[in-house]
Amino acid sequence: MKKNAKPELIAAWWRTNQPHGLSSAKALEDALKAYETALKQLEKSGSADHHLACMKTIGALGQAAKKAQDDAEKILKSPPKDAKFDSQDFENTVSALKKLSAMLDEAREEVDDLKEEDDGLFGNAEKYQLYLKKWLKKARSAPLTFAFVAGATSLEHRIMLHRSKDPNALLTKLKTETKLKKGTFGMAGAHPEDNTTLLLELYTKPLPGLSKKFRLLLKRFKPLPFNRVLVTMEGNAVADVPDPEDTEPEEIEGIEQGAAGAQPQDSSGSEVPQAPPVEDLIAAEMMAKFKGLTGALNKALTAEPQARDEILDLVERFKAQHKESRLDDAGVTLEALRALLKPAFASAAQPQARGNPQGAVAYGKARLAWLQARTVARNEIDRLAKKILKDCRGEPDFAEIEAGCENLYDILGELDQRLADELDAALNAVSEGERQHLHAQARNTLDEYRAYVDRDELLNEIDDNAFVPVKVRQTMGAALTAIGKALA
Repeated sequence: MKKNAKPELIAAWWRTNQPHGLSSAKALEDALKAYETALKQLEKSGSADHHLACMKTIGALGQAAKKAQDDAEKILKSPPKDAKFDSQDFENTVSALKKLSAMLDEAREEVDDLKEEDDGLFGNAEKYQLYLKKWLKKARSAPLTFAFVAGATSLEHRIMLHRSKDPNALLTKLKTETKLKKGTFGMAGAHPEDNTTLLLELYTKPLPGLSKKFRLLLKRFKPLPFNRVLVTMEGNAVADVPDPEDTEPEEIEGIEQGAAGAQPQDSSGSEVPQAPPVEDLIAAEMMAKFKGLTGALNKALTAEPQARDEILDLVERFKAQHKESRLDDAGVTLEALRALLKPAFASAAQPQARGNPQGAVAYGKARLAWLQARTVARNEIDRLAKKILKDCRGEPDFAEIEAGCENLYDILGELDQRLADELDAALNAVSEGERQHLHAQARNTLDEYRAYVDRDELLNEIDDNAFVPVKVRQTMGAALTAIGKALA
């Protein structure tokens, strides 16, 4: 296996890169095929049965990957007398299979996201609040497609999010579920400079008063990972034109301080549960996560005395925010604490000089920015490919057009995940010398990406295609520029 053959959960990757002489290779290929088949079935149906079947294939895949890894390690210990044997090939295979096994938890999470939501979710305020928190938390890590429908008040407004589904399809489903008619859709994610601001990039004409509707939705179902919203279209902020039919005040009575009084009702006349019970649940979960860091904190404070003040400051800040029920702020602080501890653990395992914690934060942000950019680009390419195939179906050269659509994904093959992996390695470097080496490596990869963006004919034309407006080059170019500044 080549050194840079990044693992993927597809049989084609393994079939192309597996080493010669590994007896368990075929079993792993079959497990990957089974997972691909089950995943496609789940994507089409979203049914509980297909969800369970897909989860089972992930379990089998983990076992097959572990068996292949164990076999490869045994062969390295006792190399065969075979002219075709390549020890480097097997070492690369072991490394790739370890990474593949680590990818399975993310695969399980994505499979969970594909399962159809329970009937009645969007009509039950308590269930919907948990749904909203779950998906907006995901939006903090990577952009998602979204659809939004507007009701008479914030009690009825609903947003639906997904990792990869077409946002227009989400809007159709959401309208069916809620019986509401006014809606819009696009991409949702964290603002690159403020992760408490929800950035909504619209693909359709905005609704009147859209920003206000979103603000009220966030207030109605707080605490949520976001407390502000910015609506954009084609990268520009959208002015919030007042909706003459919307008479709801910006301050929702009983929400800010949990004032006592009659429970609000939704359009069906059912009482809507208030936020405090959910707040208590979230607060307890957050404190449990914090207490789970106790042992790690003690180790980090011993191993990293130069970071002691910063770690203790975050600890005290979290406690104060949690005590005051400022759960949004407490969640941000907890994530910052965990991010700071990550490189500290590496140093604890092998005590050496660690770089400034701010450098670790910069690597983490740059890595996330690149992964977000690739997610957005993939969604845009998917949208373009679907539109091309839809418009050209029935053409005499449709087979050639279909094959050409596959070439669109070559962009993601060139602008791959190497940069994210190198930034992650720099984040976890156990010495300053290693960090500098990995930093330089990431800079070289960044320069390679920039050169590709500048010269590739397809990439330079894709945003201005005749089928549907997309932002592939714009997204990748902007991310590379921002990352370049972070790594300067």
